[in-house]
Amino acid sequence: MAAVSLAVTAAWTSQPHGHRYESEADGEVLLGADGRTLTIGARWDDCETQPRLVAQESAQGVTLSLHREDDSRPDTVCGNSGARQLTVTLSAPLGSRRLTDAVGHDAIASFDERRLATPRYLPAGFTPTDLIPFSNPQGDAIPRPYAKPPTPTWERFYQREPHHGYLSITQITGKSADATGTPVDVHGHRGRLREGPQADNVSFRSLTWFDGTYTFNVLSDDAQHVLSADELMKVANGIAA
Repeated sequence: MAAVSLAVTAAWTSQPHGHRYESEADGEVLLGADGRTLTIGARWDDCETQPRLVAQESAQGVTLSLHREDDSRPDTVCGNSGARQLTVTLSAPLGSRRLTDAVGHDAIASFDERRLATPRYLPAGFTPTDLIPFSNPQGDAIPRPYAKPPTPTWERFYQREPHHGYLSITQITGKSADATGTPVDVHGHRGRLREGPQADNVSFRSLTWFDGTYTFNVLSDDAQHVLSADELMKVANGIAA
């Protein structure tokens, strides 16, 4: 994760002061239940203002891009600033129109909100948030929300308190289960429970399973109060029920 952030910083800080430009819309995309709302995961550094998700529509298709403004000066070192889910509303439902990236011209696969499984249980103190954490304790095991997933994917985040622990629920189209971890059963589906680091202080726990259509991952990442395995199982069983 750190290597990716440094690479992005190097590219952005080379831009002239006050430079405005478009970048690819290459993160996960959610198509709202109304057929008009598009949401994407995006990140930016502290030399930028928060980018804006823009949609251009025609009768044949819709293109997405992120409008950015870089305010860095020469030799500026820019650190991570923010990452969140950004939304734009179309004038008409997407329907059968082709969705593409305006910069790279690649087709964009969107996850239909109507197919999202509803979590029936959340631990006390967790509330939904559109903020995306920069930490990535699972490495490449689960696609990150600001990277283009191989199949339609969406990730929801719940925050315990600002700048503290979070809970994420990822739903991936198709089988993409992590093969490592302790075998567990989630409503009759084989799953894997992982935690790390393997020491006295456990900073995250992750539960992954495949229900025959979707791969699900529930992650608790909190250096102070990570959810217990029982609590994580309770969240997972609520999703699979």
